[in-house]
Formats: sequence, structure tokens, C-alpha cells
Amino acid sequence: MLVADYANSTVDGKLYIMGVFSRISASQFPVVHPEMFVVVQLRASRHEYNRRFKLEIKLLDEDAAQIVGLNINAQVPQGERGQVVTMNHIIRMNSVQFPRPGDYEFSLLIDDDLKGIVPLQLTANVPAPRQEN
Repeated sequence: MLVADYANSTVDGKLYIMGVFSRISASQFPVVHPEMFVVVQLRASRHEYNRRFKLEIKLLDEDAAQIVGLNINAQVPQGERGQVVTMNHIIRMNSVQFPRPGDYEFSLLIDDDLKGIVPLQLTANVPAPRQEN
């Protein structure tokens, strides 16, 4: 799982990801981040073919308060000849508001079981001191 400025995938499953980041700087808070993409790549074995599951993404602040929560009902596709299958999930998030600087995290849950965390740090820009001539 990762967070990026842009992501998409092709029909044959290739991921195209641009601008992976883990920090956002802003001059004032609250701040609205206009657009970001959360990219999740999952793999499943032949024993999981056709299994239905709930994929959940939560954006939490440093006090574990939820900022955003998304639920996706998904199903493991049927693979070929017992091979491992790969599932790409690209979640576009628009206009996410961050109330203050600090440590945030995206949590990935599958059927309510925590599978991964991606930290995201929000920092305040400090203006450079003015130099006098």
C-alpha cells in the first residue's frame, strides 16, 4: 500500500504510479489536499479463489480519530492453473481536509483484520526570515 499524486492500471494489471509521498507541507491549517491516490496491491493463492472480502481504508489522525473511511466489497478472481492472483485497488481521494499538523496514517483492513499501515506526516511551513539589505 502507498499514497501517490496519481495512479492508474492497465487491463493486463500493470500499475502506473507517480509522485509517491509520505509528507504534506502546508502554510496554514486546516488544509485541504486536493487529490491523492491510495494504491493497494493484494495477492491471493488458489485456495482463496472466488472468496468475497471487505477491504477497508481508514485515514486516522495521531489520536486515532478517523478522518476518512472507505469500504469496498471485493472478490478474489479465479486464477489460471492454480497460480497466485494479483488484485490492484486504486482509491482516488479528493479534497481531504487535515485539521492540524501531525502524524496521520492510512490503515488497511481486510475483513476487519489490520493488514498494513502507511504513515503520512503533515508539517507546517515556517516562513524564512526576511533578510535586510
